[in-house]
Amino acid sequence: MSESTFRGLLKDLAVFFGTVSAFVGGFLLVSYVAAPSRNPYGFWLGFLLYMYVFSKAVRWGLNRRGKKPSSPR
Repeated sequence: MSESTFRGLLKDLAVFFGTVSAFVGGFLLVSYVAAPSRNPYGFWLGFLLYMYVFSKAVRWGLNRRGKKPSSPR
């Protein structure tokens, strides 16, 4: 979470809604590529794989965003 200001709140809301919209967009892409009517097992396998990769990407992005540069010694 960002600092306790209005700008920090807007940043947190942008991260939240950006993540939700990216997840929904990716789900629509997965459901278009592997439609459930064609192969239901492939669809669910692809969807679970997509959720795993998406969660790893979000964790990587948040960890990268939160790191501070190390000071030279």
